[in-house]
Amino acid sequence: MALVVGFSGSPRPDGNTHFLVKEALAAAEAAGAEVRFHDLNATPVQGCQACMACKEPGHEGRCAVDDAFTAMHADLQQAEAIIFGAPVYIAYWSGQAKNFIDRWYCFRSRTAYHFPPIKRAVMVCTCGAGAASYQDLLDKQLSWMGDRLGMDARGLMAASLSGKDAASRRPELVSEAKRLGNWLATGQDG
Repeated sequence: MALVVGFSGSPRPDGNTHFLVKEALAAAEAAGAEVRFHDLNATPVQGCQACMACKEPGHEGRCAVDDAFTAMHADLQQAEAIIFGAPVYIAYWSGQAKNFIDRWYCFRSRTAYHFPPIKRAVMVCTCGAGAASYQDLLDKQLSWMGDRLGMDARGLMAASLSGKDAASRRPELVSEAKRLGNWLATGQDG
């Protein structure tokens, strides 16, 4: 059984980012995957401390800071697929999301990446602006996940959202989240 792990970098537990990540996880679970969810606001992850301990021989791929990321790191090591949702605030990912991404620095040693063997990833971008405003931000994140980490990374742009429950009223977003959740679990498009 595949393990699909979800992460939400939104401060709103009843907001659009959480909603779409959880819809995808529900679809993955319905397709037979084991799922886990991490709320990056409820279990805060400290930013990278640039201590460089993760670059020391024998320590590659592990962060020396012991906080909520430690459990998340363990899940990343076991996951076959992940879904990561982040709202855009002031032209970039939320602070919660950015701290989480920055902690992935531990997966980069002086000579190579030591990222877990995650095969598939979905990045959900939620924002109030039109899709064109932040498509480049999403594309850059997906490119990094694919090129640097070897993941088959796909995106879900949830733009022009007005209100914390707007995504639930957009059937095309709900349908796409479910389709991507199924893909995360099975590796099959459909």
